[in-house]
Amino acid sequence: SKIILCGCLAQRKGEALLDTGARLILGTQRRGEVVTLLEKAVRDGVQICAVDALTTQTPFECLTITDQEDHTRAILKIQEGCNNRCTYCIIPSVRGPIRSRPLQEVAAEARRLAEAGFRELATFQHTTLIVLSYSILHLILLRHLYSRIRKES
Repeated sequence: SKIILCGCLAQRKGEALLDTGARLILGTQRRGEVVTLLEKAVRDGVQICAVDALTTQTPFECLTITDQEDHTRAILKIQEGCNNRCTYCIIPSVRGPIRSRPLQEVAAEARRLAEAGFRELATFQHTTLIVLSYSILHLILLRHLYSRIRKES
């Protein structure tokens, strides 16, 4: 079997985890490349550490859902990272600064999910503490998005 370490710990520790013998270390980005990277590591007989530094220039990683058998709700990721550096929270250091998905992409993905048969749509962001002003902006964005989708349908 091949071991892949990924997620927040891998993002934080990176190459230090090569001692575990994992074939692939993958942080919180490049998730869409996991199969390609693992195949390369196996083919070349090497370990790969694919952990990149996260900056404001790191693009939003769009991972789309194509099917969730027997589910009525899809999750639509609209933002990742956080600019708050709360003393108790690790998100800014392992998810990077806030990067949002463009509104047009959010609308297109929501439309595609509805056409795929999902009856519920849950939006998702990586911040653990959502302040009131952000919650209000979030609701305004969702209302605007819903209106646009209804007009275009």
